[in-house]
Amino acid sequence: MMKSSWAMKDYIFSTLGASAISIVSSLIVSNIFPPPEVTGEVQGFFELPFGTVQYITLFILLIVLPLIEELVFRKALWGFLERYLPKRQVLFVVSTIFCLCHIEVPLVVGLLPISLFLGWLRLRTDSIKCSVIAHIAYNTTGIFLTLV
Repeated sequence: MMKSSWAMKDYIFSTLGASAISIVSSLIVSNIFPPPEVTGEVQGFFELPFGTVQYITLFILLIVLPLIEELVFRKALWGFLERYLPKRQVLFVVSTIFCLCHIEVPLVVGLLPISLFLGWLRLRTDSIKCSVIAHIAYNTTGIFLTLV
């Protein structure tokens, strides 16, 4: 059932759900696959003291990329596909394409739960507002886990 009105609880649910998915999927993936080589590079890049480059990079990773990905996948691609497929099929097609675009097997496996959650939010609300908030929360939690 579609929901058109927005409530603070939707944003809280989106944020907490995405953060929980990030933690659980990170734990599962890290126990199945070795850490990618880039993890050490990322940790080194974000060592203190922070400079302008690190702040700009964080802004891009935490705000810009989630917004762009949601606009591309759950706005544009979703809107195109829902003209030809039932919405539940669109959810699975868009989620699969989103995961496959991240190329590396550990990323594809780790992203499937969040991708389905973001798609479910899009399906449930008929908007990308909650999926953008959830995507930002997911990336924020993931970067925090990487840096800790």
